[in-house]
Amino acid sequence: MGRSVQIIARSHPGRVRPNNEDSIGFVAHEGIAVLADGMGGLNAGEVASRHAVDLMLQGLTAGLSMQQAVVDANRTIYDLSRSDPELHNMGTTLVALRCVEDTLWLANVGDSRIYRYRASQLRQMTKDHSVVQQLVDGGVMSPAEAQVAPNRNIITRALGIEGEVEVDVLHDSISDDDLYMLCSDGVTDMLAPEALEALFQAHSLEQAPLLVDAIVQAANDAGGSDNISLVLVHIVPA
Repeated sequence: MGRSVQIIARSHPGRVRPNNEDSIGFVAHEGIAVLADGMGGLNAGEVASRHAVDLMLQGLTAGLSMQQAVVDANRTIYDLSRSDPELHNMGTTLVALRCVEDTLWLANVGDSRIYRYRASQLRQMTKDHSVVQQLVDGGVMSPAEAQVAPNRNIITRALGIEGEVEVDVLHDSISDDDLYMLCSDGVTDMLAPEALEALFQAHSLEQAPLLVDAIVQAANDAGGSDNISLVLVHIVPA
């Protein structure tokens, strides 16, 4: 790849939820990272998110394209939900990242997000599949209003809900010392983009572990109303 990848991940239940339905996973030497935020009764959300992460890691390390890996994971989770009444209607968001030489491939389904931090600026790379995002796109609601809207967690796409899924796949040219962050809405519901950017700006690249801990702490300090998970991917110069 010409560059190496350093990956740091954290997942915290937050201050309100009794269990953690987020799942994270990565294969650093292959530049792969995945995060999922599950939903469903009993432990179904945890099952869906864990399967999503495991299946994506298996598919991507086996050489599947990002698109195919997501499609296959969705079908497996959907079939599992139909085979077990306790897992009925389980689903999960998904964001995934893979470095291939000088290109970064990204995929998302739902409202978990991927951000890029470059030249002291934080940019959201993915677009939420949510009701409030549709309202923002239609000019009915501002991004600031969407940040605090009571229905902001209603998503329009998820893995496992239907046999087929529509996935957004995009790519980005990699630069040395880029930082990419995969995160669940337990981060972004609690911290506005400006607050997140300020946390990145307050930490040097060598302080990436401290940055991850600071984001988790800030989300908890802001209420911690949901599970808080993030994966930080640092593109290390050769």
